[in-house]
Amino acid sequence: MRFHRVPSRLPEGKRMLFARSLPFLAAAALCLLNIDTGWSQYSTRELTNSTLFPTAAQNGFGKPIATDGTYVAYSTGLSLWSQTVAGSKPKRIFASGQLLPGSDIRATLIYPQVVVTNGTVVFLATNNKGESGLFGLYAIKADGSEKAATRILDSTQVADAYDWSADMDPDAYTWAFQVSHGVAVIGLEGVLYSANLDGSDVKTLWEASPSGFKGCSTGGAYHQIFLADFAYLPATNGTNYAFAGGSTLEWAGLYQGPLSANNSCDNLINSQISNDFDPSQALKTLPGQPAKAGPFAFFNSFQSIQIDGDYVYFGASVTNGVSATEDYTGFFRIPLRGGAAEAVVTNISHVPGITGKGGKFDEVDLMGFAVSNSRFVFMAQDAVSPNPVMSFYMVEGTKFVTLFTSGSSVSNVCAGAPDAEYAAPGALNQVSLSANGLLAFGAEIRVATFPNQVGPCSYPQVYYIDQPVGYFLLDTTHPLIPTETEISLNVAQPIVYGEKPSLRIKVMPAEGAKNPKDLVPTGTVSVYYTNPSYFGDQQPTPNTATLDSDGKATISLGAQQIGTYSYVVAYGGDANFSSSASGKLVFPLHVTAPIFSVTTGTYNSAQSVTISDTTPGSTIYYTTNGDTPTTKSNQFVTSIQVSSNETIKAMAVATDDAPSAVVTESYTIE
Repeated sequence: MRFHRVPSRLPEGKRMLFARSLPFLAAAALCLLNIDTGWSQYSTRELTNSTLFPTAAQNGFGKPIATDGTYVAYSTGLSLWSQTVAGSKPKRIFASGQLLPGSDIRATLIYPQVVVTNGTVVFLATNNKGESGLFGLYAIKADGSEKAATRILDSTQVADAYDWSADMDPDAYTWAFQVSHGVAVIGLEGVLYSANLDGSDVKTLWEASPSGFKGCSTGGAYHQIFLADFAYLPATNGTNYAFAGGSTLEWAGLYQGPLSANNSCDNLINSQISNDFDPSQALKTLPGQPAKAGPFAFFNSFQSIQIDGDYVYFGASVTNGVSATEDYTGFFRIPLRGGAAEAVVTNISHVPGITGKGGKFDEVDLMGFAVSNSRFVFMAQDAVSPNPVMSFYMVEGTKFVTLFTSGSSVSNVCAGAPDAEYAAPGALNQVSLSANGLLAFGAEIRVATFPNQVGPCSYPQVYYIDQPVGYFLLDTTHPLIPTETEISLNVAQPIVYGEKPSLRIKVMPAEGAKNPKDLVPTGTVSVYYTNPSYFGDQQPTPNTATLDSDGKATISLGAQQIGTYSYVVAYGGDANFSSSASGKLVFPLHVTAPIFSVTTGTYNSAQSVTISDTTPGSTIYYTTNGDTPTTKSNQFVTSIQVSSNETIKAMAVATDDAPSAVVTESYTIE
C-alpha cells in the first residue's frame, strides 16, 4: 500500500491523497494503530457467532464445522446445531438428554466431529459411561424436520465395545469416520466398519489379526510379521475406502480397498521397502523429500486422509527429512488404483508470505487440508515468526492462492474496527469444503488473562486463552476485486487548532483489477485516528460512513486539538470487493496564525499594534527587521508602538503543535 501526495499544482485545499490497496500490505497499515487485522481475497461472511447461543452452549462453541454446500452443522458438546449457508438462525436438531436411537439410554455428549451430506447430519454421541457406556454414530435431517435421529452403527453391534470407549476421547479431535454417497466408514483401531446412513448393511470392512492385515496385498513378510493391530484415519468416496496402518516398529502404510468386499485391501505407499526388517535398509521416502531419514508417519490430527476423484490425499511427515535437524512435512496424493505419489504442498514449498527469500526450510507449519471436487484447500502459518499469522490457501496448478488470513474483516465490516469480529482460521477437515466450493470454518481470538499470583515471582505472568468468535463461510469460487482509495482533504493545509476538516473518500477497483461487470464498491468506510499528545495511549476511534452509489463518502474529522493526528482510512469490502486500508495519514496540527489588531495600510499617525492568538497556551514571537521570526526573536508581551514605516512578522508556538504560519503586516506612517 502506498500513500503519497499529488504535486502542489492542484489548487490549495484540493490536494489529493491516494492509497493503493496492495493486499499483502493492507494489514501493515492498520498494525501501526495496534489493530490486529488482515485482508481477504475471497468473499467471506459470518454465519453466526457465540453470543447467539445459550450460556451453557457457549463453552463448547468453536468446534469444527461441516457443510454440504446447502447446510452447515456443528456440535457444542451438549447440542447439535444446523443452519443454512444463507445464514439462517441456528437450529438445535439434537441435544443432550434425548434418547440415543435404538436404545433407552439418553445422550450426555455429542462429539466434535460432524458431517453434513445431502441435507443429513451425521454425528457421534454417547452417554459417557466409559467402557460400559453406549457409543454410536447417528444421522438426522439438517432442516430440523425430524424429532429423532437414526442409528447408523453403535457399540452394541460390534465385537469389542471397548474400542469405542478407548478411541472416543471427548476432548480430542479423533476424526473417527467419513461419509460419502450415503455410506459411513468408521475406524476403531484394529477394525474398520461401514454402514448405510439408514442403518442398513452394517459390516466389518477390515480387521487386523496377530499375523498381519487380513486380505491385504502388502508385498512382504515384514508387514505380516511385525504389523500391530493399528489402523486409523479412515476415508471413503462411497465406493472405496482408505486408511493408515502402523506398527510397533514405527512403520506406516497407506491402504485402500473396495466397500463391496471384506478384508480386501492393497498397499498404496509405505515407509519400508525391505522384505525383512533390517534397520540398515533404506526407507522409502516421501515425494520431494530432500534427505533420506527414518520412516514417515501420517498426520494423526484432523482428517489427514481423504479420497477425491481418482486420488487418495494424505498428510505425512518424516523426522530429519530435510536435514539432520529439520523435519519434512507435507500433503501428498497418490492414485487410488496405485502408482507414484506426488507432493501437493510441503513445508519447503514457496507459500506466499511465508517462505523466506533465503529458501530456509521448516518455515511453514501445515495445519490441515480439505479436498472436494478436485479443489484442494490447506491451512498454514509461518513457523518462525514470533507472531504467526494463519491463512487458508488454495492450490491452483503450481501456485498457492491466499483465500483468507487471520485478522481479516468479514461481513462487510470495516477492516480494523475495534468492535468488529476478526476471524482466525480454525480447524480444517474433510467436511469443511463442499463440492460447490464453500469453505466453512470456526474462528477464535486469543485473549490475555492475568491470574492472581500467590508465589514468589515478582513479575506479572500472562496467560492466553482461545475464545471462540464465530463460524464463517468462504466462497473459494468468488475472488474479490482489489480496491484502492482516493482521499482528498476539504481544507487547506496546514490544519490548525480548532479547524474541522473532512476527508472526501472514493473507493474504486484497483488499477488493473479485473472488473467485468463494471461494479462500484458498496458498504462502509471508516477513519481511525490516534493522537497520543492529546488523547494519551489509547485505541483508535472510528468515524464511519456509508458509500453512495458512486463509491464515495465524506467523513468529518471533528475539531482538531493539540498534537499530531495519525489517520487510516479503511474500507470494509462487500460481496465483490476486498477490504483495504490506506497508508498512515499524518497531519501535524499547527498553531493558529497570529492576529494583528491593526492591518496593513497607510496611517496619518502612530499606531499601537497588539498581536493575539486563539490557540490556548501559545507564545508569539515577532521581528521588525524583515527576518522570519523564530523562538529566539522578540516575544510579544504588550503592544508594539509603530511611529514610522515598519514591517512586523509574527508567528505563534505552542507545546505539542507545529509552529503557526508566519503573518506579515506592513505600515506606512505619513
